[in-house]
Amino acid sequence: MRRLLFLFLILGIRSSAANGQSSGSLQHALVFRPGQEVLSGRIVDVKDDHLVLLTNRSEEVVPFSEVSRIIVRTTASSGRGVLYGAVLGGYVGMLAFGTEQNSGGYLSSGSSRVFGFLVGVLPSLALGAGLGYLIDSGPSEKEELIEFTGSTDSRRNAIARLRSGLGRTDSHQRIHVSFQGSQVNPSIPPLELPSQYHSSAYDGYTNFNILRRLQATYSIVPEVELGAGIVWFGQPEKMGSGYENLSNNQSRSWYSRQKFEANGKYVMVSYKPFVSVLDRQFSINVGGGLGIASVDYLRDITISTYDYTSTSGQSAPQYSSFAVVDGFPSGYLYGELQFNLDEHLSLALMADKVFTPSKESPPVPEAQIPQQALAFGNSSFGFSIGLHF
Repeated sequence: MRRLLFLFLILGIRSSAANGQSSGSLQHALVFRPGQEVLSGRIVDVKDDHLVLLTNRSEEVVPFSEVSRIIVRTTASSGRGVLYGAVLGGYVGMLAFGTEQNSGGYLSSGSSRVFGFLVGVLPSLALGAGLGYLIDSGPSEKEELIEFTGSTDSRRNAIARLRSGLGRTDSHQRIHVSFQGSQVNPSIPPLELPSQYHSSAYDGYTNFNILRRLQATYSIVPEVELGAGIVWFGQPEKMGSGYENLSNNQSRSWYSRQKFEANGKYVMVSYKPFVSVLDRQFSINVGGGLGIASVDYLRDITISTYDYTSTSGQSAPQYSSFAVVDGFPSGYLYGELQFNLDEHLSLALMADKVFTPSKESPPVPEAQIPQQALAFGNSSFGFSIGLHF
């Protein structure tokens, strides 16, 4: 799965920047009319028998019967290749070098996180920016000559070329792929072991999941998208230990391990309620889905008692193990404030929530752990990167 994601993201650097080259819109036109002055301006509209041109002086209606040729200047590239490459390259580097595969997409903590960032993320960011620069180094323009002399069919084709170019200005991207990274609010609490003197817990990962959600949708209309998504809502593995003196001659120690891996596969719906109100650079999206969640939960506790007056010294350890490996109906909701860097790339702030049934875990009286309901679903707050085609 990870290798496919890396390949897709790397290809996304190329395709996003390259799409900037194909998304040119009509910027400026020179309209030549025999025996009259050349008009210069922006094309506002194209009708069957005339075009509307916005000049410095006014908005003019120009009949095609008076036109011999039009030179159209279009933007050949977006100049956003470096931006595309840096964003996607940095994300690939963080996912590849800042996390461990056996702990989902959670970022490593401590010195390993800093080392992974320096060794992996920064070079990946630079490499992505460099690749984006090679593909799309900066805005450029090209000129297209459209002839209006000749037969009726050739004039009709010329008008169609003008219309197709003007239509690209309001093109609507229909395919959307997003990657989410989030700070997760854990729903499975750490095990609180009794301890008279000290208790320690080993945690090699933060609660930030760089790959919380992967989603692909298709726009039915500008306001509504349908698709599918997968959400990884497990938590990093937790290990802990505790120790206490029972008497002058006896002591007890505990060791615990708690593992929670989970993902949900959903049919997704996304709705943009303010498309007609907000500026095109911004979008508020709300969405969610229904599907099946796969849960793999394990809780292991080992209790050892030491008797210093006994010849053996240690009694037989006591073990307690509880596991849930099952699939459940699940729901997912999210909301995001999206900023469109370009028509093909967006960044968003978002929050989400996974809903699943809970399971009762048995008590462990020897470790003073009561019976409790395990709520597997959790929430998060973070960001998402969107690619739009």
